[in-house]
Amino acid sequence: SGTRREAFGALLSTTPATPTALAATLVHEMQHTKLAALGELVELHRAGPEARYFAPWRPDPRPYDGLLHGTYAHLALAGHFQRTALAEPARREAAWAEHARYHAQVAAALPALVASPDLTPAGRRFVDGMAAAHERLSARPAPRGHTARAQAYVKAVRTLWAQRQPPTPPIPNR
Repeated sequence: SGTRREAFGALLSTTPATPTALAATLVHEMQHTKLAALGELVELHRAGPEARYFAPWRPDPRPYDGLLHGTYAHLALAGHFQRTALAEPARREAAWAEHARYHAQVAAALPALVASPDLTPAGRRFVDGMAAAHERLSARPAPRGHTARAQAYVKAVRTLWAQRQPPTPPIPNR
């Protein structure tokens, strides 16, 4: 799926396999739409386009803006699946598994966003709000098994990602 920045609320998608997949696609893409609109109104960061950040949902390094967008969308998905797990007994286990995965992915991405010196004051408020929302989700955690599997998954993905990165060139002696 993809979001059209120039057309608020418009998105492109293949036909989702299930109603649950459709709901997740809409949640995900609407976050991109909202953040794109906010970015047109206020500058959130001054980071460059260099793709250098780890995002547990992508095999390639992401630029800061891509990490921000992905984390915002995944945070919404963590909340969506947590609400589903709490409200729909028939879908509880699958929803907890999805929630745990998205929650762990956001936990892995947030430190780079929070630590960025490139945030504007508005961007700092936005990223701090994301961190607070992530913390609020932690008040109703997924069952331990789901959480442990999600954390192990993120750790494994980070290890693979690090192995694929080109070595850092040595700093010449001066």
